[in-house]
Amino acid sequence: MALPPLGASDLAVISRPYAQVINPSCLCSDGTGKGDDRPGYTKLTVDDDRMDAFRKALNEAFNNNTDLVTKYGKVEFLGDLPRGYTLWTHTPDKTVRKKEDARPIELVYGHPKKGKYFRSATHFLGHLVEIMAVNWQRQEIIHQATREENLRRGRDAVHRQNEANLATGLWYHELDPNNPAHAIGLYDHKDITEAVESDQAANPTIDIPCDCFPDKPKANLKP
Repeated sequence: MALPPLGASDLAVISRPYAQVINPSCLCSDGTGKGDDRPGYTKLTVDDDRMDAFRKALNEAFNNNTDLVTKYGKVEFLGDLPRGYTLWTHTPDKTVRKKEDARPIELVYGHPKKGKYFRSATHFLGHLVEIMAVNWQRQEIIHQATREENLRRGRDAVHRQNEANLATGLWYHELDPNNPAHAIGLYDHKDITEAVESDQAANPTIDIPCDCFPDKPKANLKP
């Protein structure tokens, strides 16, 4: 499956010779923005070294997955997490855990399913891929719709120009309404990149199919 062509200012994806540089924070997502304000929990900022380590772990998990690389190609994640998702650090209570296990751990919060969070970069990667797939699908739909709208508006503009030329009674050269080049300068061309960015701004939160937290089967009640 090839990725849809994106403009350089789409922000979410930038083509590179050996990998696609992806800024997840520019993707629409299902993130709630909720974290964990209990004592001992700290939200990490995008420039924190621990966030950088988390991004590197995401890169390794993605690029070491043969199925993902075959489907999407190699990627490099930069920037923050998708909208509504945040990385938190927490040090387990030494009185509860063994001393060697009482080291800081990173957790990703923001999933819409109550009480659910991601315990590692590998765990979060599954949902990040789901977010990416929905965004690219939406972008491809917008690309196609915008191209079709531009073609329709271009044809209408050419027809109007042909009618105007004919009405002058002067020199008249009929333009081809099916040739986009003949419509250049005759109408206000709608930019595809702007259409994508407008959709992202209008719909920062979207539904994302998620298989990360399957519902546990209900136990059969004895009669």
